[in-house]
Parts: sequence; structure tokens; C-alpha cells
Amino acid sequence: MALIGCCSANQSLTVIGTLAPWVTIVITIAIWYKNQEKGREQEKFKKLLDYRLNMLTEAKEFFDFMVDLSKNDNLANPEFAPRLFKLRRSMEQFGNDDEYKLFEEFGHFLFTLKDVNKANKKLDELRLLITNNIRKELGLPARSFVKFANET
Repeated sequence: MALIGCCSANQSLTVIGTLAPWVTIVITIAIWYKNQEKGREQEKFKKLLDYRLNMLTEAKEFFDFMVDLSKNDNLANPEFAPRLFKLRRSMEQFGNDDEYKLFEEFGHFLFTLKDVNKANKKLDELRLLITNNIRKELGLPARSFVKFANET
């Protein structure tokens, strides 16, 4: 009895035996390609995290710088503008939408409305948001910050 209408059982087994290595090769190539694709995505994700970590480090340094400036009440510091614009560039490129929006609100209160108190509140909100976003990305629980009595 023939497995394929025109061929005998031996011929069918020969055809299957000839196709088996090719099927194995195709499956192996497909698996290899999928693994390579996953590896590329993993590398992209790692690179994005590196850029995001740099942006967050710049943000932390800027927050610390702003705390020092507010203590001295000296926004005319020559380092202020370059640090602000460097952080803005990083926020535009690697910040989340909500982080960038708060950063823009901070700038609006500081430069357009000249309201340092509201700008500082936006900066505190931004600091908390960035901290909690990175904690969420790392799988850590969110934090809330308590101001001490001597903080303004």
C-alpha cells in the first residue's frame, strides 16, 4: 500500500528521509533568528536603561544643586543655566511624558511667572515622580518623602 498515491511505501520513506534534514535546518535557522532578535531587544533595553540612568543622575545632581541655590538664594549662579539646559535635553530624550511635563511646569513657574515657591514645589513633585518611576522600573515599591521641620 502506497502512502502517496503515485509512490510505493519505500519511495515515500525515501522522500520523507530526504526532507527531514531540510526541515531540521529550517527549524534550527528559525530558532536561531528568534534568539538573535530577543538578544537585540535585550541590548536595546539595556542601552535605554543606561541612558535613563544617566538622565536620572543628572536630575539628582540638579535637584541637589537647586537645594544649595535655594539656601543661598542665588539663582544668578553661572552654573544654573547650563545645568538646567543639559537636564532639559536629557528629559526631552529619555524622560517619561509625565516627568517632562512637570519639568516644563517647573520652568514656567521659575522663568515666566517668577514664582520661586511654586517652582520649588514642582521641583519636589518632579523629584518624587522620577524617584518613584525608577523604583517602579527596578521593581521596588514607591516612596513618599517627608519634609523635616527645618526644610522649606
